[in-house]
Amino acid sequence: MLRYSTARTEFWLSPGSTLRAVLRVSLKLALLIGLPMLILGPVVLLLLEGAAASASLATIAANLAALSASLILAVIGFAVLAALGRSLLRSK
Repeated sequence: MLRYSTARTEFWLSPGSTLRAVLRVSLKLALLIGLPMLILGPVVLLLLEGAAASASLATIAANLAALSASLILAVIGFAVLAALGRSLLRSK
């Protein structure tokens, strides 16, 4: 009974059965686009989140490298100033 009612409604809406053809093409197109998005979407999202995380980690590493270089230069500068101070105090 349900199948008959559905077929009768379809024939009433579209006597040339173009509605069925349009629905079939739409369903194929939706599956063609939707299934790869459902399968590959989460993988691509994880990769993009990983890239963002590695970009953040790269920024942190660059900042730490700059900080360590600054600290090394500060220690060298302090050692040079201490050596100059000692040499000036000894010469007097």
